[in-house]
Amino acid sequence: MPMSSAPSPAQAAVSTWTRRLLAVPLPLLSPPAVIRTLYDEELPTPRLLEVLQRDLPLGLAVLVEAQQRLRRGRIGSLAHAVGALGLRGLWTVLERLSAYPLDAERPEHRLYAEAVTTSRLAAHLAAQFSPAATPEERQRLMWEMQVQTMAEWRLPLAAPDVAQRMAERLAAGERPAHVEQALLGCPLRALNAALAQHYGFVEPDDNRANVTLDARRLRAAARHAWTEANPPPIPDGLGHWLYQPSTLPSLLHLLAQEAMRSWHSPRTRLLCDVLSAHRHWRVEDVVAATRRAAVAASHEMITRGVVVAPAARLFWAPLQRRLARAQPAASPAAAVGSRPAAVAPARSIAPGSATRTLIDRFVDDCQHARHTDLHGFFQAFQHALGRGLGLQRCALFLKTTQAPQLVCYMTHGFGTLIVPRQTIIALDGEHLLARLFAQPSAFLLAEPARAAQLRGRLPAALQPALLPSGAMWATVQVRERPVGVLWADSGATDAPVDTTQYAGFKLLVRHFGTELTRLMQLRRAEFAGTRPPAAA
Repeated sequence: MPMSSAPSPAQAAVSTWTRRLLAVPLPLLSPPAVIRTLYDEELPTPRLLEVLQRDLPLGLAVLVEAQQRLRRGRIGSLAHAVGALGLRGLWTVLERLSAYPLDAERPEHRLYAEAVTTSRLAAHLAAQFSPAATPEERQRLMWEMQVQTMAEWRLPLAAPDVAQRMAERLAAGERPAHVEQALLGCPLRALNAALAQHYGFVEPDDNRANVTLDARRLRAAARHAWTEANPPPIPDGLGHWLYQPSTLPSLLHLLAQEAMRSWHSPRTRLLCDVLSAHRHWRVEDVVAATRRAAVAASHEMITRGVVVAPAARLFWAPLQRRLARAQPAASPAAAVGSRPAAVAPARSIAPGSATRTLIDRFVDDCQHARHTDLHGFFQAFQHALGRGLGLQRCALFLKTTQAPQLVCYMTHGFGTLIVPRQTIIALDGEHLLARLFAQPSAFLLAEPARAAQLRGRLPAALQPALLPSGAMWATVQVRERPVGVLWADSGATDAPVDTTQYAGFKLLVRHFGTELTRLMQLRRAEFAGTRPPAAA
């Protein structure tokens, strides 16, 4: 009898992760008031189906329950599933899932909600780009797109630390394939396929997990985007890969992921060009379709306040940066479809240099909770900025709990231009600080050439403070939630900021928020007469 070969490391990783992902329950996304409406026997069927379509985990649970009860055949839609279950069966599912509501205070639940929103955006992209002729076929394709991304929903719940490290590395610009191999030991698409097969949504021999969207083929396809008077012909070899049935869903899934990180990235534009070649659409028509998908996905969102809507991200400045390549940001007014301008990479801050030593000392003190009070903490930060990076001015704006506004909490070097406790900035506009605050882990560099342009995008009270030499800003975050905005600059009109300073500034800010929060809690405890235990 021939002996079966041992599974490869990737196959073993898929098996291990699949069991781990299936073990976690999916929290309901719909608020309790919406769930209560589903118990109304008079609720119109279209309204019921609308709720199930918006709350993907709930809709998935209904589909799975109906499939398990159906003795023959396959459940083809939500309407079919509701008809097979009946109201009593639907209520049974609701009662089981109500024990797991969404908790927006938990980081893993916010990452979970972000992943579900990404899946819904991918579904709307499928509706825009699909050649399907009827609404029923489009709905089927949307659901197929969504259920093939279930692993991405479950990963933050099953392994919060892994999901957080993955999000950070992807936001920093690392290639998804490299990050997934390093943290999971297998491609994420293989886990998506394993879960879809487990629930019976795809056949065991489905080869979607084997689709390769490598950079070489993507670049080759992008060169055939329709930008001139007529669509360019597609070579036979490239067309064989481009027109495989699984290529379009994979492209749309990848576009949804990239767009949720940045609509303005070169990779987003690359994927739009590839879709132009695939669909034989003009590039501007592809861009318009992606925007329509973003608007449609945003209109139906039930996680506002937890996840920023896809359409709102269209107005974000292109703040994402590649690892070790701190680059000046493009115009905040830029939109998807605009080609990025060439920028010069930053010079690195060498380990062991005096500058890096000052930065590493501050970061290490933050990581080990060595600062004893806020005054010493701010002095250490100003010392690292000034002596290490030549940034002589800084200001910290923090979000208030009473109103949507930022209040200057600390300032150094601005004199009367920015005054602590007196400079208050509302967050209800489209100004630069409001956009920064809306995006966790956001950074923005205003080089001298762009200072005049960005001055007009600042709140009126802060415009006089921006020097012609430029400035840099960062969102201060704690547990992935923004709590404020930091401003730093050279303090002199004849000392322009540069990308080396910007790279060092980003290193300093990385642990700023966590240590600031600890010290503020310590101070409140001292005023209350109860000092918390020291950090280990």
